[in-house]
Amino acid sequence: MGTDLLACIWSGAVEPREEDERSPLATLLDGILTVPTVSLVAHAGLSGPVAFADSVELLPGIQLGDVLAEELGFDVPVNSVILLEPAALADATEVSATELGRDLGRVLTSVAEAAVAQDESVAEPVTLSDRSQDLAVADVAPLAS
Repeated sequence: MGTDLLACIWSGAVEPREEDERSPLATLLDGILTVPTVSLVAHAGLSGPVAFADSVELLPGIQLGDVLAEELGFDVPVNSVILLEPAALADATEVSATELGRDLGRVLTSVAEAAVAQDESVAEPVTLSDRSQDLAVADVAPLAS
């Protein structure tokens, strides 16, 4: 997963989106989560939206947030969620509520699963904000090689 994402970034297939250019999915996700959402668009190699923590290591010692800052030249807030969407989804002029809800549900379910999996021994309920620093979500749609 990490090397596929690195290859997409290095090939120029990934670009950041400004806040005023965000997709409906990115806007909804940012409104729901208590951590910043960074919106990226993939022009190749992605079939659906994928969310990652900025701290996920693509290779040992190499965090996604650092790679994005270095390669794409923008600041990635600490403890943010990186939403990577295929260009067709991010640029869609019409989005059905059903499709948007489905994609949002998949991303949030994956975020919640990753948060809970970080510590199976937690006796109290786990919230996304409690685990936002440790999110590493990649189950929504794998990157194509």
